[in-house]
Amino acid sequence: MERLRQNPVGWGVSLGAIIATVSLFFIWIEVVSAAGASQRFRAIASFTGQMLLSAALIAALAGAGIAASTSGWRTVFALLALAMGSLLVAAAAWAVLDSAGFTKFAADAQALHP
Repeated sequence: MERLRQNPVGWGVSLGAIIATVSLFFIWIEVVSAAGASQRFRAIASFTGQMLLSAALIAALAGAGIAASTSGWRTVFALLALAMGSLLVAAAAWAVLDSAGFTKFAADAQALHP
């Protein structure tokens, strides 16, 4: 129990992953047709959003693993959290910097996985 109280890194990783998880329930994409009609999509409603949710949940569990473990498993959990966190940051950067490309990718992925 003492280990859990003295490890802010694991809790920080878990908190960041939980924030990413919550953000997936917000509206990420708004599509406007040529006629002017718009439709808004939540990230969780698409296949891409669901995969990002899985990555965020894995990162949150890895953060808890970092906080709880005392052996060599900490390295495994840290690498897993780093990989999932990097995936989330890359997806967020892509969505911000090239929203049209991200939207097209999400639509194509959704067409492949209805």
